[in-house]
Amino acid sequence: MFDESKINRVPKGNADGGRFTSKDGAGGTHEATDAEKERLSNFGISETTNDYSIGELLGKEYTGVKGRAAIDKLLKEKQGYVKAAFHRDDIGDIDLLWGNDSLGLQHIIKQREKQGINITSFLDDITDVIEKGQFYQKSDRGNFEFLHNGKMAIIAPEYHGEKITFVLTAYKTRKKAPPNSDAF
Repeated sequence: MFDESKINRVPKGNADGGRFTSKDGAGGTHEATDAEKERLSNFGISETTNDYSIGELLGKEYTGVKGRAAIDKLLKEKQGYVKAAFHRDDIGDIDLLWGNDSLGLQHIIKQREKQGINITSFLDDITDVIEKGQFYQKSDRGNFEFLHNGKMAIIAPEYHGEKITFVLTAYKTRKKAPPNSDAF
């Protein structure tokens, strides 16, 4: 089972953890700066992310498929999610959501197409990035970052307070795993 105390020993990134709008300690809201919005959009989070309830975001549940077969199922259906599509011994089961323009498989495809990346090839590698990737860091947002062969997967452990571990996004990167990054 995942041990939060172990993962917190890994140095965190430079993210400040801001959201587009979030409740402040006094019950009001904080509007993110343009710099925060741009940084967050690089991690698959946009202003539209907050517009969905967990039920609307998830949609229909598909079962019985794992890894690349789970990806293929959502590519065919273009909706819903696959529970436990991936698994890591350190954080457990990871769901794959079709998602929207801001997160999930739909987001990954749209963003990589904009970059001119071969989607089929990129998606072929996603399972390995998620399941075999080396732990890079836990971001200030609480997301887990895993590196494998020049690609990074960002796994979110929750969605607006709802406990669901899911693939937020994945992309190519030049980052290298820091020393001791495999140790939580």
